[in-house]
Amino acid sequence: MTTSVKHFTGSGTVGNWNDPANWGGQAPGASDTAIVSTSALETGAFTTGRLMLLGQEQVTFDGAITTLSTAPCTSLMVCDNAVATFAPGSSVHVAGGFVTGNEGVGTLHLNDATVDVAGTFKLGNTAVASGTATMVGGSLTVQQNLVVGGFGKGSFTVTGGSISVGAALMVAHGAGSSGSMSLIGGHVTAQRVLVGPENHGPGTLSVSGGGLLEGQAKIAIGSGSALVLANGTAEAGSSGAGIDVFAGATLSGHGALVAPVVTVDAGGLIDAQGGTLSIAANVAGSGEIKIEAGSTVALTGEKLGSVQIAFAGSNAALDLAHGISSGATLTGFAAGDSLVMPGVDALSWNAAHDVLTLSEGGTVVDRLHLTGSWGQADPFVLTESSAGAVITLAPHL
Repeated sequence: MTTSVKHFTGSGTVGNWNDPANWGGQAPGASDTAIVSTSALETGAFTTGRLMLLGQEQVTFDGAITTLSTAPCTSLMVCDNAVATFAPGSSVHVAGGFVTGNEGVGTLHLNDATVDVAGTFKLGNTAVASGTATMVGGSLTVQQNLVVGGFGKGSFTVTGGSISVGAALMVAHGAGSSGSMSLIGGHVTAQRVLVGPENHGPGTLSVSGGGLLEGQAKIAIGSGSALVLANGTAEAGSSGAGIDVFAGATLSGHGALVAPVVTVDAGGLIDAQGGTLSIAANVAGSGEIKIEAGSTVALTGEKLGSVQIAFAGSNAALDLAHGISSGATLTGFAAGDSLVMPGVDALSWNAAHDVLTLSEGGTVVDRLHLTGSWGQADPFVLTESSAGAVITLAPHL
């Protein structure tokens, strides 16, 4: 079968890309490469081998596009300052890779469209490239990797809708890359979620507006990168390791973490701010959990490893599961801060060893290690509430 390159002329029927006049007399076939470098509208159904948008044009798709090439980068490409918009109800099936920004700048808008990519979906593929995408509603299915910032710059804003990734979601994947992804509502699921993997980056992934980020095996945040929650949920480890916050990485905000284990390496930081950060997981590692002013960390797992928990602002609160096994050190506890644990009716303080013992009916429930200078033998008071025992500093401290 002969393979050729066909250039779009726009001389035929508007929207009908099967009209030979739009391609200089012969429409692209199943093994051809179709190149569009002028603004255009596509309606109906159009199938070609490869489709490349190359130039400072704006192309709107209001029909069904299919590319049959299994090439990893060039099955469908948006580059050289091209802007591609998929209108509501449109669809695209890519047999290979879908790249926005391979050499130069590419911009992609998915507006309540249905997109199926059999290969990889990349934004900012090479070091000289920049790829930007927005998605409002609709669905995106990527059978291999979704990469936001391959070796260049990538940006992806998702508002509602659903994204399913068969392998890894990578934000700032390659050395020298940068990437940012924002999930506002909606649901993103991948086998693995890697933000700045292998110390590449920097990468930032934010989840807000009730959005759900799911890494079936794990979510990992690399050095210099961040996962930010604002009423969002990050869930990981249904089939694997959980959530990892590596040295130099930050997980911040308010919302929920759900996993078998959340590991905070030495030099890694979980920073609760703006509300309540619920951690439904065991906690491991020797990094830091910081609780900013007016914020709460709620730990519902059974184990709290050797992390440092810092009360870093006024009216910070730490809610602990009953009898949590803790090797943590608590610092910065001050007037207005609180510790909450259900099933506790008494406490005692050992100033010599900085140990607060919590008990119920005369039986020890937990021992917590707090450091600070409060100037008296019994600095803590216990008040019962519907949430459990509330432990604060004595009023005159």
